[in-house]
Amino acid sequence: HEISIGEHTLYVEIADTPQKSQKGLMYRKSLPENQGMLFTYPKEFPLVFWMKNTYIPLDIAFLTEDGIITNIEQMKPLDTSVRYNSKALAKYAIEVNQNWFSSRGIGVGDTVELGL
Repeated sequence: HEISIGEHTLYVEIADTPQKSQKGLMYRKSLPENQGMLFTYPKEFPLVFWMKNTYIPLDIAFLTEDGIITNIEQMKPLDTSVRYNSKALAKYAIEVNQNWFSSRGIGVGDTVELGL
């Protein structure tokens, strides 16, 4: 599935079931440059993620129902001691390679065109 943030395109796998959300990007050793995972939920919730069995350094962006980025967190591989929380109610989360957002000037307040 293709999503866009400004002039940037990202190809995402969609995690839209509890099973897909729970597995996420676990056990993978790499993630292509402009690819990621979009987690979708039925409504906005306080979202919490962690890096159990996740080997890739990732960034996660939390989004409102309107696709607005509320916060972006850098996640450390295999560190299960840290929980990464949305700072506001969120309906979506996007995981990408670490620094993907910052290297493209994407930040809090930007809108993601999800095309859902």
